Amino acid sequence: MQKIFVLLLTVLLTACGGGSGSSSSGEGNSAGSETGTQFDGLFQSGEAVMLVDKANAGKVLISDGSAILYFDRIYTLANELRLTGVAAIADGFYFSDPDQIVNIYYDGDTATVSTTINNEPFVYSFDRQKNTLESLDSLVGTFTDPMTGESWSLDSAANLTINADCTLSGKLMSEVSFYHTVDVDASGCSDPDFDGSYEGMAFNVTVDSTKYLAGFIYDDAKEAYMWGSVPLN
Repeated sequence: MQKIFVLLLTVLLTACGGGSGSSSSGEGNSAGSETGTQFDGLFQSGEAVMLVDKANAGKVLISDGSAILYFDRIYTLANELRLTGVAAIADGFYFSDPDQIVNIYYDGDTATVSTTINNEPFVYSFDRQKNTLESLDSLVGTFTDPMTGESWSLDSAANLTINADCTLSGKLMSEVSFYHTVDVDASGCSDPDFDGSYEGMAFNVTVDSTKYLAGFIYDDAKEAYMWGSVPLN
């Protein structure tokens, strides 16, 4: 049975969600049914972004900028993704609720979610973003986060290097609305438990006229996750 990947994250990542080197670990399994194309794509609500990719064999992940949330199982109905069994991870924080249910409803190019997670409201209305993916050629160069000094560099062969709490190296491959990250290696991490190989994805999004390259990588074997973003202008 094919798994899907759902990622919601706030682009202006701060605190435990802030920067390329942000990382955490947790526990959980994911399984579910294949989605239809109506569920796929990049969706945005202010600073929050949802990326849905039916072909990715990753976890279901949601982030509000301070924590990453993932789910045990995924079910699909006619116009709905139903996610069950939530766990939240952040630096120094872990929360889980195997009975949590999150429903994401689709109406054309809009996806909405309205629930409470860990006694906090989780409410978004996302609009599908079209033609937002930058060509890899246009991203060749080095981009630095002025707040953290962390840098993301892409060469003409689409090799990506990120210097943050870890040194990350890998390759980007363009899909319809996002990039796959291929053969990502983390080394020299401030916490050596995060050294190793990862997979994941990256995408473009614009918030308040600033365009970002944002990404998420994961190692399911040791349940390690890193996420962040860098401004492109």
